[in-house]
Amino acid sequence: MRSQARPAPSVAVILDILILVFVAAAVFVGYKYGTVQPVLAFVGFAVAGLLLLGHWSSYSRFLDRHIHSNGVVDGLLILAVAILIGWLGWRLGGFVHRMPIVRGADGLLGVVICGLIAIWLMYGLLSLGAALGKAFDSTIGQTTTTEAQAQAIRVWVEGNPILRLMISPTDLQQLEQAARSPNNPNSAISNFSSLQQLQTVYRVVFESQLRSSHLAPIVMWIGKHTPVIGHEGPSDLPRKPAPTPLVSPSATPPP
Repeated sequence: MRSQARPAPSVAVILDILILVFVAAAVFVGYKYGTVQPVLAFVGFAVAGLLLLGHWSSYSRFLDRHIHSNGVVDGLLILAVAILIGWLGWRLGGFVHRMPIVRGADGLLGVVICGLIAIWLMYGLLSLGAALGKAFDSTIGQTTTTEAQAQAIRVWVEGNPILRLMISPTDLQQLEQAARSPNNPNSAISNFSSLQQLQTVYRVVFESQLRSSHLAPIVMWIGKHTPVIGHEGPSDLPRKPAPTPLVSPSATPPP
């Protein structure tokens, strides 16, 4: 019997397509519209998103009570509101961009600034997914949570500024208390709504894409080497699964 490495199956990587399209679109927008208009749109998008994320617990409880939503739907609604505010910023920037005093140096600078902003935004998204992976990867499919897993969740959630806004401190505290007792069913992630929502977001949105992406490590490398914003790097992404060995029978010697 001999073992051969089976090649990994071809996977359509949505994340890589998203990165390419997003950065290319940002460069085109910077070339066509300069710096001011896209930056104002970005500021409006970011401020609206951060304000809603800062009240994530109250916001998600409200939606769960009225439309029985989950973490993915809550995040999509935040994205929709942030896009609307960003569009208003875009319209305001359009008036500024048309001023003669602005238009001269705005074009070439817009290509560079918008391209960098797009990469940094993708870095923020990937860092969010990497932190979720570090926090929740080992808990998926588990009916209880160990004390070490609970501590890892606290470290990675509180270490990410966006996740820190989204999580309920009470849920973290109660999880750690329940996890101190081995095999305690009360320590299941499903018992804590804000934690379950984040675990669902990682499992549905991030897990398979981060494992199979070819461009995510490049974006993470650029972000890590950017002053001030750089923290996580390529090594913090979830590892790709090891290839499944292909066992073939040895040749039968002739009689």
